[in-house]
Formats: sequence, C-alpha cells, structure tokens
Amino acid sequence: MRSCARALWVLLILLFAGSASAKVKTGTYTGDGSSNRIIAGVGFAPVVVIIKGNDDDGGTGDLTSAVLRSATMPAGMTKPLLGDQSLLADLILSLDADGFTVGSNRRVNAIGIEFHYVAFDASPNLALGTYYALDAASGDVNWSLPLADGAIKGFVFPNFGTGDLFLATSTKIWSISDNGSSAAVNPGWPVTSADVPSPSTPIVIPGANVLAGGSDGRLYQIDTVSPLPPSNVVLGDGTAAVGVPSVDLLNSMVYVGTDQGVIYGVLLPLP
Repeated sequence: MRSCARALWVLLILLFAGSASAKVKTGTYTGDGSSNRIIAGVGFAPVVVIIKGNDDDGGTGDLTSAVLRSATMPAGMTKPLLGDQSLLADLILSLDADGFTVGSNRRVNAIGIEFHYVAFDASPNLALGTYYALDAASGDVNWSLPLADGAIKGFVFPNFGTGDLFLATSTKIWSISDNGSSAAVNPGWPVTSADVPSPSTPIVIPGANVLAGGSDGRLYQIDTVSPLPPSNVVLGDGTAAVGVPSVDLLNSMVYVGTDQGVIYGVLLPLP
C-alpha cells in the first residue's frame, strides 16, 4: 500500500505542475479478472486516469507498474509508467461519462487485488501533453513545457551542438530550445498538420534539416531555422502513411517505410 500511494503522489506532482485547481477523484476497487469492467461513480468524464494495484511481481514492476490513459491517446491504448515501455492494449480500455473501463490485464484487474485510481477532469490548468525534462542523476524536473497536443510520439531527437530538440505530437512537429533550466518553442514552430498531416517522429540531419513522414503518403524535409514551407516527395501512389525515417549520411540516403509494408530509399537532400 505504501509504495502504491507514493507512486500516485509522484504522478500527481507531475500532472499538476504547480496548479491546484483541477477537479480530481480518487478511489479504489478490487480486481475480478473480467474483461470490459466498468468503474463508475467518478462524477465526471475524466480526461486522465492513473491506476496502480497493491500488487507485487517480484520487484521488476514489469507486470504491476502504474498505468495512465489520457483522452489524447489512441483508442484502447494505455501507457505503463515504467521505463520506455510502449502503449499497450487491455489496460484502461476507455474513459467514460462517469468513470472508465478496464480490461482483464493484471496491471488493472488482477483477481483479489486492491487497485487505487486517480481521475482528472478537464481543466485549463491540466495540460495534456506537457513535456518534462528530468535531471538524469536525481530525476528532478529541470523544466516543463505545456504543448497541449497529446502525447509525444516515439522519441525526442536533439540537434547536436545547438541545444535544440525536435519532437512530434498528435498534429504538430516542434523545435524547442533547451536552456538547461527552462525551454521555449523556437520562432516559426510548430509545423502543423496543415503542412505535415499527422506527422511521424522526426529525425534531424545535424546542422541541416528535419525529416518526417506524413499520413498523406509524403516524406517531408523541413529546414531547422525556416521551417515553412517544407519540401516533400510522394512515396509510391501516395495513399499510405509514411513512418519514421532513417538516414544513411555516408551515402546521402534516407530509408523509410509506409503502412503498405514497402521500404523506400530516397536521395538527400529532397528536391
């Protein structure tokens, strides 16, 4: 119980980021192992739910870590709050009008285990999609930057030697200047879905351009300083979403796959 409460307290600190006016409901339930179990009585339609069971998998936390689902995550998917684990299914299945629904996974509904949850209502002071920079040694928060466009996709890519960081959220590609104790969005950014629809995680060619795939079947090349308009090439028939590029600097090539299962090689720089 003690470790469970501590984990939820740490998460509360991160989500509030100094605000104390968001509506919050805490509660417990006992797992029964069933699928599509509805947890009702929250009193509002939550936009974020965190669940942690009073369970122990032998110390690794791989099967019993706290989990979080926000309204901006893909349908049916939840983030385990342990390391760099990907979004998983069968955890928090949905956020409902008066609560949430969980699956049968051990992390959220193991038989006989007591589960604690924290549910957050929509609030101007609760920024979904806030980017946190943590001290690698202590884990302390160096700075936070509300982006309010959903979860960060994949990973953050630094432009080495500049202090700039590039990342994608649900509908935007961002360039962020990291000053150590604070951060700010660089001028001219973000690039929105009007220019790169549903962008992939971007990668950076040091000192030159940012590359990202779009849902419109195009590979985009964006100048790091003057991002608009980006150049692009159509891959195949242009009907399949383009994934995260990979660069071969030695041969000036970029390799990238699409949702059609095809991998393309494109010469750099793009036209």
